[in-house]
Amino acid sequence: MITKRQQGLLRLLVREYIDTASPVGSRAIVQKFDLPVSSATVRNDMVELEGEGYITRPHTSAGAIPTDDGYRYYVETTAETSDISLDFQRMIRHQFHQVELELDQWARLAATVMAQSVHTVALVTLPRHKESKWHRVEVVPFDDTVVMVICVMHEGQVRQQMISLQESSDRKRIEYVASYLNESFQGLTRSEVLERGKAELDAVSVQVLEIALEMMRAADIADLERPYIYGLSEMLKQPEFTLTDQVREIVETLEDVKFLPTLLGGHSFPQDIRILIGTENPFDGMHDCALILTEYGVTSGAVGALGILGPRRMDYRQAIPIIRYISDLLTELSTDVASRNNH
Repeated sequence: MITKRQQGLLRLLVREYIDTASPVGSRAIVQKFDLPVSSATVRNDMVELEGEGYITRPHTSAGAIPTDDGYRYYVETTAETSDISLDFQRMIRHQFHQVELELDQWARLAATVMAQSVHTVALVTLPRHKESKWHRVEVVPFDDTVVMVICVMHEGQVRQQMISLQESSDRKRIEYVASYLNESFQGLTRSEVLERGKAELDAVSVQVLEIALEMMRAADIADLERPYIYGLSEMLKQPEFTLTDQVREIVETLEDVKFLPTLLGGHSFPQDIRILIGTENPFDGMHDCALILTEYGVTSGAVGALGILGPRRMDYRQAIPIIRYISDLLTELSTDVASRNNH
């Protein structure tokens, strides 16, 4: 357990390292912030902070840098309560009102504003429903064992796939399978279909159902696989990212289709944020980074995602309120458009 003085010192040390990207020494921090204690006292406090796992020193005689736990403490005690100025809010809002009333234009602008404001990578996905709803399935036979399964969802997505049936089936049986599945599952999400189970279905119905559910799952993550990404060159100017292998790992992770779905799956944080610092990120290629995620949505329940990706020493004081404000703004604008379209 660290003392109040050590807590304050830790916040100052993290803030200074964020600003300078250089290890912070006891004498420098006393002089910079005009602390009412000696550098020897600060040095002793830094030993305590290191023992608690909040800071580390690259070399024995060098200054200190925050660990993931140090950044986490800073974020939870300082950065999450910060805000952006009203002038900056008005400037952002004005930019959004200058573009066309289209979600993809807003998404591109949101990515640009976040990346340029924090000098990091920004990621934005378009809003979509958490789970697609079953509208109908069509099964088109080519012969007794080969059929085309077409899955149509309420949101308008259409997916199709050729399959070989495990059992020979004539056209009448195939039509019955499609009709029965549609009567049973029309209007349900993938999760709701799975809850219903398939104990009463025959082998062909089970096979068609499993393919349809897989196509629904693919539709659910399709937009998350293709976020708008802006600002990679800005982030790679940071001194942390000078190694070619390190940069390649970051780029490869961003291109991984599982990246955003994995981080967003199972989490619901409307009006709030999720922050992954260093090794808190399940992707190894992101362990030198910090990622801030949040959502925005419309009254229909459709939800999009916003992300800010930068070095672990990103300026959380600026990044957190910016992503929160843009989330609120996109929610407001998207809801207004949806409301107009319904009248």
